[in-house]
Amino acid sequence: MDELAVFTAGHNFAQYGQADINPLIWTNHWTPHPPGIMSGDGNLYTKKAPGISFLVAPLVIIGHAVPKLNTIHLGLLTNSIITAMTASLLVIWLSDLGYSPKIAMFTSLGYGLCTIAWIYARMLWGLTVLGLLILIAVWAVYRAETVQKISRSWMIFLAGLAAALGPAFRFESAVIIIFIGVYLFQKLNFSKKFPFLLIYGMPSLLVGMGLLYFNYIRFVNLGETGYSQEIMFHAPWTGAYSMLFSPGQGLFFYSPFMLLIFFGMRATWQRLDRSYFLLIATICLFNWLFYSSWFAWGGIWNWGPRFLLPILPLMMVFVAEALQALSAYRLMRWGTWLLASISIMFNIFGMIVDFNEYFAHIESNEAFIFDIANFPPLANWRIFLEGYPLDFMWYQAQHGFPLQLHILCPPLIILIFAAVNLIAMMKHTKQISHQSETATWYMSLWIALPLTCYLTLQMMWGTAHIESSHPQAIADMPMIETLSTTAQNGDMLFVTLPPYSDVQEFSTRSMAYQDQPLPMFIWIEEGSRSIKSDERQQVWQNAMSNATRLWYFERWHNITDGLTLTARHLNQTAFLLEDMTYADSGKLSLYAIANTKPHAGQVSRLSETIIPVNIPFEFGITLLDFSLFNNTFFANDILKLRLTWQTATAQLPPKATIVFIQVLAESDPTQNVSQSDRLLIDMQNPHQSPLLPGQTMSQGYALYLPADISAGQYMIIVGLYDAKTLQRLKRADGSPDDFLYLTTVILNTGMK
Repeated sequence: MDELAVFTAGHNFAQYGQADINPLIWTNHWTPHPPGIMSGDGNLYTKKAPGISFLVAPLVIIGHAVPKLNTIHLGLLTNSIITAMTASLLVIWLSDLGYSPKIAMFTSLGYGLCTIAWIYARMLWGLTVLGLLILIAVWAVYRAETVQKISRSWMIFLAGLAAALGPAFRFESAVIIIFIGVYLFQKLNFSKKFPFLLIYGMPSLLVGMGLLYFNYIRFVNLGETGYSQEIMFHAPWTGAYSMLFSPGQGLFFYSPFMLLIFFGMRATWQRLDRSYFLLIATICLFNWLFYSSWFAWGGIWNWGPRFLLPILPLMMVFVAEALQALSAYRLMRWGTWLLASISIMFNIFGMIVDFNEYFAHIESNEAFIFDIANFPPLANWRIFLEGYPLDFMWYQAQHGFPLQLHILCPPLIILIFAAVNLIAMMKHTKQISHQSETATWYMSLWIALPLTCYLTLQMMWGTAHIESSHPQAIADMPMIETLSTTAQNGDMLFVTLPPYSDVQEFSTRSMAYQDQPLPMFIWIEEGSRSIKSDERQQVWQNAMSNATRLWYFERWHNITDGLTLTARHLNQTAFLLEDMTYADSGKLSLYAIANTKPHAGQVSRLSETIIPVNIPFEFGITLLDFSLFNNTFFANDILKLRLTWQTATAQLPPKATIVFIQVLAESDPTQNVSQSDRLLIDMQNPHQSPLLPGQTMSQGYALYLPADISAGQYMIIVGLYDAKTLQRLKRADGSPDDFLYLTTVILNTGMK
């Protein structure tokens, strides 16, 4: 759910410039610690730091710009790219520290394949990015001291920038800025100390101001991150032990390859400068001890100790030292290969089965942490043997030949090219940093990058096709296409779902394929997880202030369903333009809103003026009053009208009764230029009836004025008719008419 929250913030920021998570209002009552907080402006914002959301935004833009892509699938590539970048920088860093190219390469491969980094490369966590940023900062300060040909100022600035960006992904990583600053203060010459520290600290100042501003626009409070009510720390010893050695969360259980750390610590101490070693150790210890004290140190629904991801790249230096020391002993080499093989196998077990299926097999979320019988990799293997299908999109057992080659082949081709390149690099004896200067390397780069991008797009098109071929997706796509082609700037979308519906699937599908920028609010309408009255009011005020039209989608609605609370509210306060039903998907309605906050370039609307009429019709129905928003219009405008109806307590119409409103040319009353029809009362189906016996209710109506309508004066009339016979109801005030003249409006020349 946290992944979905940060993606949603990035998606909405890319689509319409606001990092809200309004499509996830349903999460407010899903867990004890929901991922978002409702702000005073009527928007839901994530508690997470914004870095990963901003990072995913470019992929969201590409996903909506390139046809037939699933934007969420593309966004989930973010951490795959970050993991590859981290592994590449590991090679450079370890080479700078004096390790051989082979050791640097094997250590990098160990990070990518033998640790939990492989599992989290498929997910959208800021922790992986933070690991890259910390590695960049630690590498840059080392280069600033040891590599003379590179400008020291630029390397210190790079270190400062990487460290400063850390809090944009995890707020608590601001402490690492201090650790690196102390290291620089101790290492720099006194005469150059303060200029370099200023260069180092400037990015932190700028990023810090940006984060404070981000807090302010979300919560109108510079210091509020959303976590103020969840700052809880428990006994650190339980978390400290469990994050390393417990079967359910222990790093060394999930990644036995990391046991090599214990063989490399002493040699690393001897190899590295004392201050530099202490910098690495301090960052690692702080991260480990801080999160081991956190009340949710295990992260619960995750694979292994995800809170150790930020320091995992730094810990690989101890692994590299162990590999270099043990490579001289044949037995030790075999042991290393065994640890690596087991780690890779455990990672594969983590991917073959959906982890949600694992949690469905245990009694509670905590049952697996200290119970070796529930060790997740082996439990996943047992679930797979029970017949659970492979959790790979390229394997679809229900489609005859199970392998989806259009998905599988592109990454296999990339893997083959990467393996060939790796073998070629392993044969070189020069340092990695020197190889990057050759013309051959640049030529291969310009060939590899476009080819990799093309093959990745091919894979993404394939995964999008698989997801969109699901029966429910097929039913939903016509509605999503309607929104993509007809939604306008200033529109909003409300989506209500019944209890126990596919709320998460629908939310993700809407963001994946809805290309038109459209702010959407999604919630559960009834039940224990439904939206609360104060939230409903905040959302409605948001729409009234910022929208001109409102789309309302009722999930899985059919003609026998009653009116939801949202439908009743919109029926009375908004102005229905049209509605349409999509089989096996739901009902989509479009309303105009009489908002009071104009958009740029618009004039403010007049306030509502209520005009009493008190005209009775047959069967005890009385029109009490009406209100018209403006009386001057243009072609292609929307005429908004509100009527207030009252019914008697008995002798009401036996069948469904419809209200009709017509706009007639005053010069030719037979010319009906626009009409709106809405159900008013239905005593045969009272649960669907907007108006019930003895009630008074206002109902909004919206009428499109055609683009080719002529300027002049137009009359507005209203009446009632039987839905089955189409027979109009007569007035009961002595008038022979079966309609009521309300007012005359003026249509100006030109078009709105």
